[in-house]
Amino acid sequence: MTLKDIDIREGRAYGRAAPLNVTDDDGDWFRLETPKDMLLGELDLLFMRKDPPFNAEYIFATYVLQRAQDDGALVVNDPQALRDVNEKVFIAWFPELTPPTIVTRSKDVMRGFLSEHGRIVVKPLDMMGGHSIFALDEADKNLAVILETITAGERR
Repeated sequence: MTLKDIDIREGRAYGRAAPLNVTDDDGDWFRLETPKDMLLGELDLLFMRKDPPFNAEYIFATYVLQRAQDDGALVVNDPQALRDVNEKVFIAWFPELTPPTIVTRSKDVMRGFLSEHGRIVVKPLDMMGGHSIFALDEADKNLAVILETITAGERR
């Protein structure tokens, strides 16, 4: 299932999925059945793994999964925890285990951090796979445009 396949109907979580049958035959070890609508709360396990962006669609999915969890499904990762804990921000709870870190949209704060440390890495909170990650130093000719771009004009 993907996020487009899940919804809430009359208070119950549903998903459209193809049941999987696994066999002991090494040459033909699985078969997917025809996709069908299922009550998610009746499944043994739902595993939530979605790459960023962390957006409204993502939040909606956690609400659907919360309903499935309330109806009896084991949901990994816990929907409430997914809403509460952004993996890139949560490191702030463990400063003793990380290099010096700031989370900000302020270009002035970033410049001060760069001045203090000489070389920094900036990356957006809502991207993945190495997109828009920059290693910067004070002599970087593109510093102003990178900070403007990475913060979307200090709007993110």
